[in-house]
Order: sequence, then structure tokens, then C-alpha cells
Amino acid sequence: MEKKVLIIEDEKEICLLLQKLLVNDSNAVECAFSLNEGIEKVSSLKPDVVLLDNNLPDGQGVDYINKFKNGANRKVIMISAMHNLREKAIEAGVDWFIEKPINIMTIRNLLK
Repeated sequence: MEKKVLIIEDEKEICLLLQKLLVNDSNAVECAFSLNEGIEKVSSLKPDVVLLDNNLPDGQGVDYINKFKNGANRKVIMISAMHNLREKAIEAGVDWFIEKPINIMTIRNLLK
């Protein structure tokens, strides 16, 4: 089943590579490069899953997890190189926490 996925990642190369790989799995994938752009796209796209980086130019992704869930049956997967952020992200309501470097197979399995 196709999922709508929003990737919020400020490193454009990473975002576009993830987008290309996940589209190949029959997902509809959009990119946002900041928290503000991500908030706008969550409202308009209503994605099933948000892949969220933590260190973004306009804030910390972990502080916006509830805003991206916003009462919807939406999964939020946090992606970060900061392994010490895992506990805070889980307390904030993230569904899964993936440490960088990213293993695309892990993400593909979570989207199934």
C-alpha cells in the first residue's frame, strides 16, 4: 500500500536521495528543508509518515514532534546523528528513532 511520506531534512542531497529511494517503493514522497516548510506541508499533504531530522535551520525537530502528529494517526520517525537524543525523542512521542548514518532498509521496513 502506498504511503504518503514527508521528509523534513535541511541537507538537500540527503532528502532528495531518500525521496528517490522511497519513491521506488511506490510511496508518494515530498521534501521540506525547514521546520516551517514542514509544518506547512503536513497541513496540506496530510502524510502518513514524517521522517524528521533534529538539527534544522529554524529549530530542533524533537520540539515539534507533537505538532507533526497533531492528533492524526501519523507516524513520526526521527533521524539524528545525536544518539543521546533518543530518550528525549521517545518522551516527546516519536514512533521510531534512527541514528545516522541512515540504513535505508530500516526505513523501508518501518514503512511497510
